[in-house]
Amino acid sequence: MKSPRWKVEPAWRGETAAILGGGPRLTPAQVEHCRGRCRVIAVNNAYQLAPWADIVYWCDEVWYEWHLAHKAFRGFSGMKVALENARPWVHDPLIRCINNYGELGLCEIPDGVNTGRSSGFQACNLAFHLGVKRILLLGFDMRAVNGRTHWHAEHKRGTAPQDYASHMLPPFKLL
Repeated sequence: MKSPRWKVEPAWRGETAAILGGGPRLTPAQVEHCRGRCRVIAVNNAYQLAPWADIVYWCDEVWYEWHLAHKAFRGFSGMKVALENARPWVHDPLIRCINNYGELGLCEIPDGVNTGRSSGFQACNLAFHLGVKRILLLGFDMRAVNGRTHWHAEHKRGTAPQDYASHMLPPFKLL
C-alpha cells in the first residue's frame, strides 16, 4: 500500500512551533523547555531528544534506513512526515508524504515543500503550511562547533562543515 499524499491543513493556526535541528549546541534542556509550551517538529535524530514531539520529519533515504530498526523511531507516537521522491517510505501507510516542489523559496502549495537543500528548511515550510504564527529554530547552528557538526554522533556519511555556508544556509535567506 502506498502512503497517501498529505495535503497539510493549517491545524496549528496562530500557534508557535519549535523546530529541533541537529546542530551541536542543541541541548536536552532546551528541548525539554519546549514540552507543553509549543508545537514541536523534530528533524531527523531530534526525535530521540523529543519522543513526545508532534512530528518527526526527514527527507533522506539513508537516514530512514538507519532509523527504521530503532525501537524509538518505530514507536514514535507523533506524526511521521517525509518528503516523497519515490523513496521506500512511500509504501508505509503510517507515514505522511509531501511533494517536492523545487529548491528555493517558500512553497505555498499545501501538499509539498521546497527543499532548501536541508530537512530543517523543509520543516520550516511544513510549519508554514500548518499555519503557525511563530517558528523557533533550535539546533540550527549551520556550522561546526568545537569540531562537531551535530549534537549526536556524526552521521555515517558525515557533513562537511563548509557545506553549511555554501549549500544549506543561503536558501534560508529566501524563505
